[in-house]
Amino acid sequence: MSPFPSLAAKTFAAGLAVCCLAIAQDAPFQSFTASGTIVMYSASGAPAQTRTQDYAVRSDGSQALSLHQIDLRGERKTHKTVYDVPGAARLTTDDLTESSILFPMKDLAGTTARRARECLRRPLADATILDYAVRVEEAVPTPSGGVFRTVRYLAPALNCYALREEAYRSAGDETPILIEVKQATSVIEGEPPDEAFATPTSYTARTPTEMLREYGRRYPDRALSEDKIDRLSHLDRAHRIANAGR
Repeated sequence: MSPFPSLAAKTFAAGLAVCCLAIAQDAPFQSFTASGTIVMYSASGAPAQTRTQDYAVRSDGSQALSLHQIDLRGERKTHKTVYDVPGAARLTTDDLTESSILFPMKDLAGTTARRARECLRRPLADATILDYAVRVEEAVPTPSGGVFRTVRYLAPALNCYALREEAYRSAGDETPILIEVKQATSVIEGEPPDEAFATPTSYTARTPTEMLREYGRRYPDRALSEDKIDRLSHLDRAHRIANAGR
């Protein structure tokens, strides 16, 4: 399996919103650890690439999302984002580039428990996932990255975490074509182990686009074009503004 560049690019291109659930809510979070797969599909509909992921949430709302894949040398590499509520910061570390990117929590201002409450208004699915009742949320995102429609299966018992998420693109005639499926394969309730939140301490501090350029330096045949990287320069500006007060 080839290393990203889509892994880092998609992570930051998604913006500064929390990936998984709200950062703050009045009541404690349901703590749990979930493992799963991310399968990307080719134009023919066949699975083209499979990665694994681990997600953990503590009762204080802190979260850790780890995306794993195999590099060209057959070694497992991880792209991890930790949302540390007590530390008021979001830290991303990337094994492929040995990079770390720190955002103070203020870059997540406006992220509230609204999502966890709103999912209760979604229609209940006919089936359960891993024995959890789920509610269905469909959305047509802002056109970017070729995504035409997303369908998410949210578990209210798990802070409305998406146990399954499907992404579709348009075939030109607005016929949806499946391009990616994220699927939880196991859930363990209770406080996650500390290692779920552990991050390397020796990595180089970089901005989002510096990390992408470092990826291109290490993997030149898979580098993103400067034009694509320049389109993500707003993330560097957000990073600079967020860190200005530290």
